[in-house]
Amino acid sequence: NDLSLSPHLKKEGGIIDRMETQLRDAFGEENINLRDATHNDTIIEAAHLCRRYGVEPADFVLKWVAHHHNSKMANDELPTKAALADLGKKLDRVAQKARKEQVQHTQADDRSFDKSSAGAMFDAGFMDAFGVEGTPGTAPEAVTKRTQFTTPARRPRARGGAAPATASPTDQAGTPPAGTTPAPASTSSRDYSSRANSGKVELTYNPEDRPISTLGMRRPTDLDIGVYPNAVDKPYRHMFQKLRDISEILDARVDDIGDRIVKKHALLAPKAAKDDQDEVVPSLAHVALPNQEIVPVVARVCLDTQGEGKLNAASVVFEGSRETSNGERVDVNLAEMPDFSLFPGQVVAAEGTNTTGTKFTPSKIYLGAPLPLPRSDTRALVDYYFADEGDTEVVEMLVAAGPFTTTGDMAYTPLEDLLDVIRREKPDVVMLIGPFVDEEHPAVKAGDVQVTYEAMFEDVINRIGAVVIEETESTELLLIPSLRDVHHDKVYPQPPYQLPEKMEHDRLHCLANPSTFTVKEMVVGVNTADILMDLSKQETSRGQSGDRMGRLANHILQQRSFYPLCPPAPGLNLVYEHMDALGLPISPDIMLLPSDLRFFAKNVNSTLVVNPGRLTKFGAGGTFAKLAVHAPRRNDIPEEAKKIQHSVYSRAVVQVVRV
Repeated sequence: NDLSLSPHLKKEGGIIDRMETQLRDAFGEENINLRDATHNDTIIEAAHLCRRYGVEPADFVLKWVAHHHNSKMANDELPTKAALADLGKKLDRVAQKARKEQVQHTQADDRSFDKSSAGAMFDAGFMDAFGVEGTPGTAPEAVTKRTQFTTPARRPRARGGAAPATASPTDQAGTPPAGTTPAPASTSSRDYSSRANSGKVELTYNPEDRPISTLGMRRPTDLDIGVYPNAVDKPYRHMFQKLRDISEILDARVDDIGDRIVKKHALLAPKAAKDDQDEVVPSLAHVALPNQEIVPVVARVCLDTQGEGKLNAASVVFEGSRETSNGERVDVNLAEMPDFSLFPGQVVAAEGTNTTGTKFTPSKIYLGAPLPLPRSDTRALVDYYFADEGDTEVVEMLVAAGPFTTTGDMAYTPLEDLLDVIRREKPDVVMLIGPFVDEEHPAVKAGDVQVTYEAMFEDVINRIGAVVIEETESTELLLIPSLRDVHHDKVYPQPPYQLPEKMEHDRLHCLANPSTFTVKEMVVGVNTADILMDLSKQETSRGQSGDRMGRLANHILQQRSFYPLCPPAPGLNLVYEHMDALGLPISPDIMLLPSDLRFFAKNVNSTLVVNPGRLTKFGAGGTFAKLAVHAPRRNDIPEEAKKIQHSVYSRAVVQVVRV
């Protein structure tokens, strides 16, 4: 008898706590079964932490999931009382920090002002804006002229607009960009400089046991980099969206993806007739009309109108398209579904009944229809990799995602350390993903910089170009923006960086966010919006495997979109008129998804998905990724002329390394 299943059954000491029941349900939503009585101590400890720190059960479970991923725990390892105690320590540190900040913000200003001293509230810069020099009756020391914004002096460039290899004395490694205020040594900056794990390989992905060292292997002479045309290629007007236009765009997406799911699973295929009658050709049913028999429907997953926060099994709603359901919604009963994985905005097809017209009960849910993988002609692959005699060819890539400096200063020391790696290893492709000037940096938030954000960005790119362009012969540099770049358009999809003409170079490529591009025959997709984190907060599932990151990445492939979540996460300014730029033109060979979640590299339906992590995390050093894509084995390429998949996921080696 499982006495812990009912909130009304008694246990030793009284009625089972309602919060404990909510915790068991919330853990169950994440496919973590703690309903057995043997887990009572764990649930009691979790309830104690929820009350102590004022955390709702659903939010607490999300914090546990994040703690589980970041603590290198096994996928099937269940929460224990001791493990929850470790999570409690983190919650305590967060609470102490919040209390400290609250005290600092609520401290009263003990200064007082009268008519003779009121001018001390305004500095000379404020009064100069009105054509007044100083303020009558103001003490001289009370009026202080703020430092004017200045643009750092430009150094001559040796070629193509890239910065010269030799930096000026004021821009040596470890010094702030020109015009910024050097911050005093802080605890966080000392943490980075005193780190002991620099260069440590945190993860290795090598399914075919290919050579990790590429010394002596032939390197490519032509990478043939190209960008798929659906990506945004220049800045565009935004903030002009109309609700009717947004509605039509979302409705068209339901019809488009829904039709593809229906065709993939043959849901409208003719069915055998009964009693010598003509065969039955089914059609898509209205989601909100009564149907006693099992019928197919296509709909978008939504959160019910009364619900707020995270989607769960009790708050799922299906919204049909205008064509099939007049845009109506219906509640969904998932009680009979042994397994599912749903999130708001997901387009699904389902088979089920709706006996009363008020609740649809699915017996089967079809989650998506991924695009085909890239293929190349066998003769093209032979020309790419085996045209010359000698050692086999390998393509090396380095991928790093910002922030590129710690929160303790603006010296960009981690970036300089990364450039040392590039200078030493000279990869074929360097992909640097923003933010380069992070809006979350304390100095930026406080306004403690003395140059424009654009000038800071240009200075950082000059540093990068001085190494990647000037000190290597053939390395291609790709720059991808982030929504946290304070100097760039904060809209999604995000246009490429617009560099001054003097900084342009044949080997420097500015791509949009998101983008799909080619390197040799390989197709690479990159998205800097943290879709993995956003999906992890909104997805509800049952009966799924322990590989949650793989499942979240697979949603992107199945929905054919770099950002299938709708509505988007708070703070993400999605421009629906450009949603086509979020679409996948093809299932990529490699998909780069930088996230605040723990780094990983894995095969997801024959696509190599990589989260390289962040180069810095607050005051500490983070990680970056190195990819070595080896040539296919000659025996794997058929002699006859035909198109075959690239199978990059099997012949690649990925290492996630500490900076």
